[in-house]
Amino acid sequence: MENFDMELFVRALGLSFVLEGILWAGLPGLVKRACEELAKRNEAYVRASGIVSLLLGIGICLLVTL
Repeated sequence: MENFDMELFVRALGLSFVLEGILWAGLPGLVKRACEELAKRNEAYVRASGIVSLLLGIGICLLVTL
């Protein structure tokens, strides 16, 4: 296993907070409505959406490393 780059990990984590914050700060009404819609969905739908998002994220990371 390659060496884990902690600095890169912390930067990526920070970037995810920045991107999340842009949505919450810039479009609070839209995010609030999206959360309300998500609360109406069943757990299987939410879980499937999470898995798809996870796989897309892994795919993007793999593409960048190639």
